[in-house]
Amino acid sequence: SASSHRSWSVAKVGKSTVGTANAISPVERVLIENITFDFNDDRRDSVSGTQSSQDDAYKKNACTIANAKYITMRNCRFLDGFRHCLDISTPIKKNLDSLTTQQKWLQMPVLPNISGTEVFGAQYITIENCYFKGAGDDNLTTHYCSDVLITGCRSESPHGGYSDTGGGNNNGFEIDDGSRNIILTNSVAIKCMSGIEVKAHEYFPAPYNIMIDACRIINCSEPIEIHHTGWEGPISGTGDDDDAEVGNAFHHLFSDTSGTVTLGAGTDQEVVCTDGISPMARNISVSNVQIIAPATFSYYERDSNNNFTAATKNPERCFEVGNYDGVLVSNITFNDGRNDTALSDVDGYVQASAFGASGPGSTGDVGLIHLHNGCRNVSFSNIQVTGFGGSSPLTENVFKIVSSCFDAINCSNLTVVDGPEKIVSATGSSAQYFGAFRGVQIRSATTRTGPALDSTNDNLRFEQPDIRGYTNTVNVNELVLEKSTSTPGSGRGKGSVHVNKTTGVIRTKTTVRSSNDWQALGAIAWARYSGSAELIRQSNNIASIVRNSTGNYTVTLDSDLEFASSNDFCVVATSSQPMTKVGSATVSSNQASFTVETIKDDGTNGNSGFINIVVYGITSN
Repeated sequence: SASSHRSWSVAKVGKSTVGTANAISPVERVLIENITFDFNDDRRDSVSGTQSSQDDAYKKNACTIANAKYITMRNCRFLDGFRHCLDISTPIKKNLDSLTTQQKWLQMPVLPNISGTEVFGAQYITIENCYFKGAGDDNLTTHYCSDVLITGCRSESPHGGYSDTGGGNNNGFEIDDGSRNIILTNSVAIKCMSGIEVKAHEYFPAPYNIMIDACRIINCSEPIEIHHTGWEGPISGTGDDDDAEVGNAFHHLFSDTSGTVTLGAGTDQEVVCTDGISPMARNISVSNVQIIAPATFSYYERDSNNNFTAATKNPERCFEVGNYDGVLVSNITFNDGRNDTALSDVDGYVQASAFGASGPGSTGDVGLIHLHNGCRNVSFSNIQVTGFGGSSPLTENVFKIVSSCFDAINCSNLTVVDGPEKIVSATGSSAQYFGAFRGVQIRSATTRTGPALDSTNDNLRFEQPDIRGYTNTVNVNELVLEKSTSTPGSGRGKGSVHVNKTTGVIRTKTTVRSSNDWQALGAIAWARYSGSAELIRQSNNIASIVRNSTGNYTVTLDSDLEFASSNDFCVVATSSQPMTKVGSATVSSNQASFTVETIKDDGTNGNSGFINIVVYGITSN
């Protein structure tokens, strides 16, 4: 009967090593094509079964690849797995109680010979042009495997309800505990909770050396997630991620030990853990990905009596990085899809949903890109955001950078068209992350309040932003080469640089963000006269240069230089004529002016080819 087989896979490729460790070598060189693996959706509500309590990795899936090498599956369909539709994994329960924490950590993917137990996962696996739908947990997932290529696949609409305590993340593609050297390319995730998730539980090794390229994610509530749960170091304290978010998984797993712990000392698998920094959460590349119309995800939850209840999850964020070191992200498109008239049920899609419990700024709304919890050395380049703002905003932020990040956070070439209220929100005045946003182009047809760029971090620099459609453009601590037609006031911290597009005046900030005071870099100006024609180029601190007559000029300094009297400044001038004379120094309404005469050998005034002017003084502002 269906109920008596509820806990078993439809198929498994490989051999079990449970109870016979070291005795069975992996199955090798198998090609499987054009087969449908259907666990059967009608079996979900069965409550009986002779082995329902077992949870080895190859149980309850539509298909499992374990203890196997050089396996290719092509043009196959994987449907309605009670747990996963396809799991590329190890044949032994991943949280086997007989293994110590240290032993679990070392399953990458071959467990060293500890107490006579050695377990092989899966290696050199290719999944090509396959289809996945309806898993109780994740449609396609990997555990404790290496050298896996997933290409040309489509994953959609997980069912949910595997766990009888709620929860579950119902991913389209998941790269989970102990996976390494994984490539996911040219694939599509549709209507999943997470389209693609790279993650590990706190008590297992994180995936590393992961490449994600040329993928499209449509109508997923959390399109891309990358994190190692609970490893938020370096931080102090004890506890774990489930303990009111105090402390760190490192302290929890290793009996509140701080400092450095070495696992597998003296072996090939030696791993050093220091102060809550995950030793394996490294090296993720994401490129050429389209994230389109994130939408509310519909799925099922199951209770302990095996009753299924419909549930939904609104979008919260589109691209998350936590606890990982060395994440490279390039050529990513975020599009709300509202201008795509074909994005409808006719094509099997839906329009984008508002983020959070009730829209922008509500509980759960994080933004498009969320960097947090110990992530470090994360670089973004060529990011295009279209929509998510307009008359009905979907979220409040594009970038949300939390103070718990560390080391370098960089972004170059960020373009946002009709985006939300804040393009970058970065917190933590004394945070330990640093970096720069370069080449930021922001346009909004709907006037937004802003500030578009909002950062309290002293070490996060913004270079050459071009922002239109925001009442308040920036509120940051360092802004380099901002351009506008007038000197801005507050909202720019020490080291900020502004260029006046009309006059060319360059000013810098040596005061804090709340101050309106700017400093000039010096006075530079030139003027050319030919008959009645006049051409003046003026820059720092020069308001005007007027030729009164032959060889006689009046120079007026900028009103930003306020002097109490003519005794407060000194002018030194030279020219191409033998003699140069400065006179008629005056101060009117704190604005200084003076005359310059250029005199020929015969004592009469003559026009000069150039005049160099240096002003020394103490301003009253």
